[in-house]
Amino acid sequence: MKKKGRSILIVAAVLVVSFVLMGSLAAMRQAPERRAVSVNKQRVSTILVENSDIPVSIAVYGSTSAVEKVNIFAEVNGVLETSSSNFLAGNAFKKGDVLLDINNDEAEASLKSIKSSFLTQLTSLLVELKFEYPESYDAWAKYINDYKVEKPMAELPEVKDEKEKLFITSQGVYDSYYSILSQEIRLSKYQVTADFDGILTESNVKPGMLIMSGQKLGTYVKDDLYDVEASIKLTDVDLIAIGDKVDLVSPVTGLEVTGEVDRINSTIDKMTQTVAVYIRVSGEGVKDNMFFEGNINTSTSNYATKISRKLLQVDYVYTVDSTNTICISPVEVYQKYDDKAVIGGLADGIRIADRTSGIYEGLEVITDDDVQVKPQKMPTDTASENGMKRK
Repeated sequence: MKKKGRSILIVAAVLVVSFVLMGSLAAMRQAPERRAVSVNKQRVSTILVENSDIPVSIAVYGSTSAVEKVNIFAEVNGVLETSSSNFLAGNAFKKGDVLLDINNDEAEASLKSIKSSFLTQLTSLLVELKFEYPESYDAWAKYINDYKVEKPMAELPEVKDEKEKLFITSQGVYDSYYSILSQEIRLSKYQVTADFDGILTESNVKPGMLIMSGQKLGTYVKDDLYDVEASIKLTDVDLIAIGDKVDLVSPVTGLEVTGEVDRINSTIDKMTQTVAVYIRVSGEGVKDNMFFEGNINTSTSNYATKISRKLLQVDYVYTVDSTNTICISPVEVYQKYDDKAVIGGLADGIRIADRTSGIYEGLEVITDDDVQVKPQKMPTDTASENGMKRK
């Protein structure tokens, strides 16, 4: 019993000593220092707004069409002569050159027959004139003497008075004369000549083929002057004027040419609400039906600045104020291009953030600017107030 009591006392003493030591050690331990929470600000580069008069340019695209283009149609029937072997697409001709010949033997023989009958008619008339109107006899006698069936008809002698005119008319002279003129005009249609220097771009017939009246034979164009037809939005029409320069480029060949606005249509396309504008172009390398795209350089300008289009957020941009805080600044969008945008509404000196990802309104940032620029007031002239002016 005594041994058991002694053991209990020993255990109790050990526990007391342990608690005392633990309390001493706890009192000796120092509380850890609280570390300050660090804030890592984003670094943002900025673009300084520098407004200036930026000419308004209007994007256009379209294909060329020769100003002088002739679709050649047959007006008579006949077989195409072998002399027309050069009537091939790609061949060039000078003004007055024969493009093609259609056999006219039958028509020519018929005309000579009619002209011979007319000579007989004039000879009979001459006998009556000698007695009825002797003062006109010499003129008609000279006309008959000079008359040649193989030559084109000459103009009839002038009559002296109305009475003589009625007499000659009653003899059927004028009727026969104008009938022959009509036949001569028809005979001339068997040969087609070039009205201007150009090139044959389409040929639909070959020598020996039977040609029918109304048949399309080919297409002939003047290859030094073209029009590009472009559709312009109705809202942009008032910005364009005749004579405005147009910078064009072929996306296929890379050919660059400068044209000018030649005509502006007054009719509005009811489906697209656009107006056709015709741009006159010329130069080496320009061909018919060649596609071009470019911009009309109008005489109107905007007081604005040009930025990368990726910085534009519909109708606002991110800017950095004097406390290096991100702000949302509304802008007026004048024009958009593939990679650029022309905007107004920002004063000179305002800083635009050069990126949009990872930033938001109210975010404090660190800029790369060495010197903070104080925003300046927008000019108060009319051009700035309206955002646009005409030079």
